[in-house]
Amino acid sequence: MIKRIIKTSFFSISSRGLLTLTNLIILYSVSHGLGEEKLGIYSISAFLYYLFSFLTSFELTTYFGKEVAHQRDHSEEFKKRLGEISTTFIIGLGLSVLLLICLLFFYDKIDPNILLIATASGIIFGIEKNLSGVLLGKEKMQFEFISQLVAFIMVAVPVFAAVKKLDIVGVYVLRIFASVLTIAMRGYFVRVKYYFEKRYISIKHYNWKEIRFFSVSGSPIRSSAINCSIKYS
Repeated sequence: MIKRIIKTSFFSISSRGLLTLTNLIILYSVSHGLGEEKLGIYSISAFLYYLFSFLTSFELTTYFGKEVAHQRDHSEEFKKRLGEISTTFIIGLGLSVLLLICLLFFYDKIDPNILLIATASGIIFGIEKNLSGVLLGKEKMQFEFISQLVAFIMVAVPVFAAVKKLDIVGVYVLRIFASVLTIAMRGYFVRVKYYFEKRYISIKHYNWKEIRFFSVSGSPIRSSAINCSIKYS
């Protein structure tokens, strides 16, 4: 039991470390290779990148990990989790399009190409995050580490070596390719293809009245007492 916990924690921490290191290398490379002005533009685009990844994942990584861990031996329940991941992405994609329209209006001074590609990259990254939860539930974090290492090699290394040739758009192009490959690898590791071929994955329809991301107990003053409960129909 302790060995399993240590193994899972080690690969989980290592994966987060690689992701953090990737971001640090990008910031360092952009600031030294492209200058302070481009660093400011990248910082804004990076904020949007994580904003859109939130919209397409709803930060449900832990939820999917918990549900898969409880029901990983039941194929039908696992199929439902994949359906929920798909629905989370579809809902988030719709919200992302609406938000993007607003951002194109308010951030008119930023190159639209940077805004659009940062948005696309963040949207794809949201799927990657939720698949991480599935690997966590199956106690296969070594596979997340492998996929994250591949992403690190695909993004951090070339950005550090040739950021002037890539520029900001090039950085996000690399992020998109790395995320697509990472999603494919994680999907392979959790045998998603098997469920698509052998069983139909139904898109989970959310009842918005039953989804409570933040349920505050007590008066508004006691807002720190937040019970994060998520219910699905």
